[in-house]
Amino acid sequence: MDDLENEKCRRVDEGSSSTSAPAATTTNTTLEVRVDPRTEPKPPKRHMEKVPLTMRRDEKTKGYFDPKVVSIGPYHHGKEELQMAERIKPLVAELFISGSGKDMDEFRKNVLRIVDDARSCYIEGSTDMYSDEEFAEMMLLGGLFVAAHIESNTPGYKNPKNLFALETQLGQHDTFLLTSDILHLLENQIPFQVLELLMSLKSKHHKLTEMLDKMLHSILSRESTRQDKRIDDTMQPIHVLEYIWLWQNKLSQSNRTPETLTRPIWDYYYSFKFVAELKAKGIYARREDVKELRTRDIVLTPCTSDEEVVQMFNSIPTILTEDFSIYDEVKQKI
Repeated sequence: MDDLENEKCRRVDEGSSSTSAPAATTTNTTLEVRVDPRTEPKPPKRHMEKVPLTMRRDEKTKGYFDPKVVSIGPYHHGKEELQMAERIKPLVAELFISGSGKDMDEFRKNVLRIVDDARSCYIEGSTDMYSDEEFAEMMLLGGLFVAAHIESNTPGYKNPKNLFALETQLGQHDTFLLTSDILHLLENQIPFQVLELLMSLKSKHHKLTEMLDKMLHSILSRESTRQDKRIDDTMQPIHVLEYIWLWQNKLSQSNRTPETLTRPIWDYYYSFKFVAELKAKGIYARREDVKELRTRDIVLTPCTSDEEVVQMFNSIPTILTEDFSIYDEVKQKI
């Protein structure tokens, strides 16, 4: 076995057979089958999803899925209405790295090293128009902008220079909207591994998951529940939005199946089916309902008021397609 130490082995009954089995040897009553791990199928690569076109076509939800102030990543890059934030990204980037002891070129070189991995996180073809240098610069400036925003909202890390620069350049209203653009929008995300890299280059104390935990606790949780919400350290979300969803639902690696790991986050994060079912029965959302759901951390929304959320809920169509797969787990247990 020395020359096959990198191969996997499994034993099956001697009486069984397989026409496609790799090389095998018999030992007494067992058949030893050696399988080269390089030939085993790999799970499909996950990508940063886009909002389904059927939802985008609805005039009543127009604008809910697009950034209002800043573009992060390639999906909304270059839009004219977002150029003000684009112009101040270099300033914010310089402020963020100022205490790192490194210059921008060192950050840029490190991002270039993972540019292929970063590209693969987005839908195929969506980054083809950018050269490696252009795409790396987009990841660098967008990632540092997000990193600065997270730093500015994390207890123990807050940098008043970042917030002052944003409010001076964008104004308080647009600065307030940044949180929705950066943390809530599916199409406005940066790969998690890029953010981890940038944070680690800032300092050894800038650990992205720890900072996100502290930021989310300060925004969404009371002190008494501080130890209850934490994500398994072995997990690798594809972006910050997924991390927030996992954190909110307290999911760990142990209770995620292979099937859930490959399904797009859209399947979990935005689910309007049961709201539509209530509407079909004549039950509509009210402002007090939204307030209750928000205070219990059930509703996360970029909307600026509860009334706006009510209007969005009540605009959801009542045409439904039954999803019988929701009963699969129950049927398997019977």
